Amino acid sequence: MNSEDPYIREVPPSNPYAAPLAEDPERPFDPTLTGRTLNPWVSIWTQPRATVRQIVETDPRYMVLPIVLMTGLSTGLSGAADSATDPQLQAISGFSVGTTVGAVIGGLVFMPLFWLFNAWLMRITAHWIGGRANLVETRAAYAWGTTPSLFAMPITLLALLLVFQVGPDRVQGLVAIRQVTEGVLAIWTFVTLCKCLGEVNRFSAWRGLGAMILAGLLVAVPMMVIVFLFVVGGAAFSM
Repeated sequence: MNSEDPYIREVPPSNPYAAPLAEDPERPFDPTLTGRTLNPWVSIWTQPRATVRQIVETDPRYMVLPIVLMTGLSTGLSGAADSATDPQLQAISGFSVGTTVGAVIGGLVFMPLFWLFNAWLMRITAHWIGGRANLVETRAAYAWGTTPSLFAMPITLLALLLVFQVGPDRVQGLVAIRQVTEGVLAIWTFVTLCKCLGEVNRFSAWRGLGAMILAGLLVAVPMMVIVFLFVVGGAAFSM
């Protein structure tokens, strides 16, 4: 009771051992609430939802284009490494400094276009299932969601350098390690991307997966229809 007014109850002090309140999904990210700001390059591995929420609430364009370009570089190097170490691919495309440079340039050119197109599709499909992210947020989620895959680039680059120096037959152990590393990172990247898309759209990672599947179908179904019509039309003209 209050000593000045016996009819006014005092508010009890907060309990330091009380369970934390659930996070309000409508509240913007505020790093002052936790006393620290997440390092996105570290936290994206274990806290993808909190990481992408911090990014879109502070600067949704932060490092997005550099990540996309690094992804293109990583993709080009990976393709060149496959051509250098796989005998079947090497017989088809060959392996040289020129093909490696061409693969890298191709990755740097086409990956930004691929990212823009896919982000646009996923924004559309996410809205179909209740998402609320705008295009800039979707681009940020798509870019940052793929960052785990970038950590395979050092071992890919090392494999390429060794192939140039000693030949593909003497780096088979490293090739196996690289393939396992890329496979594990691909799975982790897939999970991270689903969570990032779910966070910016304010729904679950499963719906993030649904948005990705629908985006794939938007591309695959028209292509299948075109191929079917082409085959049927070709068969009709040949009769």
